[in-house]
Amino acid sequence: IVTGVGDFAIDTRVPNMLYGSYLKCPAVGGEIVDANIQAIKKLPGVVDAWIVKGNGNVRELMDGVGIVGTDSWSVFKARDQLKVTWDESIASKDSWTAFASFAEKVGNTGDVKINKGDVDAAFNDPDNQVISSFYEFPYLTHLCLEPMNCTAHFRAGSEGQKDHLEVWLPTQNGPRFQQLAKTRYGLDKDQVTIHVKRMGGSFGRRTSSEYVIEAIELSKLSGEAVKLTWTREDSIRYDFLREGGFNRLRGAINSAGRITAIEEHKVGAAPQGKSSRFNGPNPGAFPFVTMENIRGSLTNYRMDTPVGPWRAPYSNTHAFVSQSFIHELATAAGRDHVDVLLEMLGERRWLEEGNVRALNTGRAIDVIKLAAEKGGWGRQMPEGRGLGLSFYFCHAAHVAELAEVSVSAAGDVTLHKITAAVDVGPIINRSGAISQVQGSIIDGFSAMAGQKITMENGRVEQTNFDRYPVLRINQAPEVEVHFIESEFDPTGLGEPGLPPLAPAVANAIFAATGKRVRKMPLSDDGLNV
Repeated sequence: IVTGVGDFAIDTRVPNMLYGSYLKCPAVGGEIVDANIQAIKKLPGVVDAWIVKGNGNVRELMDGVGIVGTDSWSVFKARDQLKVTWDESIASKDSWTAFASFAEKVGNTGDVKINKGDVDAAFNDPDNQVISSFYEFPYLTHLCLEPMNCTAHFRAGSEGQKDHLEVWLPTQNGPRFQQLAKTRYGLDKDQVTIHVKRMGGSFGRRTSSEYVIEAIELSKLSGEAVKLTWTREDSIRYDFLREGGFNRLRGAINSAGRITAIEEHKVGAAPQGKSSRFNGPNPGAFPFVTMENIRGSLTNYRMDTPVGPWRAPYSNTHAFVSQSFIHELATAAGRDHVDVLLEMLGERRWLEEGNVRALNTGRAIDVIKLAAEKGGWGRQMPEGRGLGLSFYFCHAAHVAELAEVSVSAAGDVTLHKITAAVDVGPIINRSGAISQVQGSIIDGFSAMAGQKITMENGRVEQTNFDRYPVLRINQAPEVEVHFIESEFDPTGLGEPGLPPLAPAVANAIFAATGKRVRKMPLSDDGLNV
């Protein structure tokens, strides 16, 4: 990788290989009616082109037009000249504007999924202070630097020989593709050769196989090996996005300043009318798992835009909502945020002995204290500069982060430093572990700063870097990482460093300005990075 000779999937070259492109309806679910195939076949560098009928499964093959040629430039240029008639009668009509309008009108409680203690009694107690807030977070794309691609060669059997499929595949799950080869093409394992290639980014994106099947179909049609490459626009438009959504929250604070009850009402996406598995609420998440009086509910809204796992699924949005709101409650109570967090965690205990995916309040307390100590929590800050802290437990990791932020009078946000405290047990590869945490934090801040996917009439509106900005190096903060090498079994670090970032930064912005951030990205909330 350092020398530039890393063998990524997009670098694949095989003998007699053709280059392919596949165009689908811009609104998910659209069916093809007609296209100017004959005109496309006559264009320079084009070997062949076809109308392809899919099976309607966005994770397999949707209707489209396939083109193969002698080089990728020729097929991309030919694709630009396609004139396709789509039937969009059953295609997505998704509208982010309509979703947001619906969410703003929902009440405090939806379909109750978690109900502990007596939440209503706490909210109805006249001696308690009740705080209400409404949070918003957008759809996001994975934005892998390497676009989706696959090289496939389907060799039809003859003279008693079996069919054979060879793929050069960037995937997070080779065994899953073996199963797909069996169910879709009837191929046993001995009929499939998989070359697992390096991936230029994934973050949950390369768990599906639709781009692989498109390559296979073009290979079957052409009889040759085909290297299919999506454009940047394809990779965003047809992504399985991190779903956007909304949360309405309430919290009760008693006269002693203790948080006595919390209610979270998630308004989430329901593709094809079925609730996304990333909606939650998750009973094992903090603060659900520690509060005596807490309620979590869900209201679904149909959005057919496909969604999928995005770095730290569920946690990447729930942390922003829940941990920012806890800071709101601490502020309303006139108390120190760290003190409130420690009080909410209670005595040191492992909530489910032996289960690494269960919160250990002792480990949580230790990372909070370490982040506060190393980041200088409580020190005097100049005007326009503030500190914010957040804790979150997910993916078997206890992580606390302290953000140091300044905000100019014009609303320009500078994230100067993140101090992270992490407990994932013994550290096996320190440089790799530090890089994972640093990368998660940079990724999280890039998303928080200005990234948002919207859709109208079923069409994704942001399809390249001009409308979906990525954090530049001069905007990146200093990241200081501290590990508590506890005696528990070691666990992973690819995801848990991301969720605490957004609430830590949001809380720091409040400390610097008095402005509460309840919406991502910051650019949608009158702030600039």
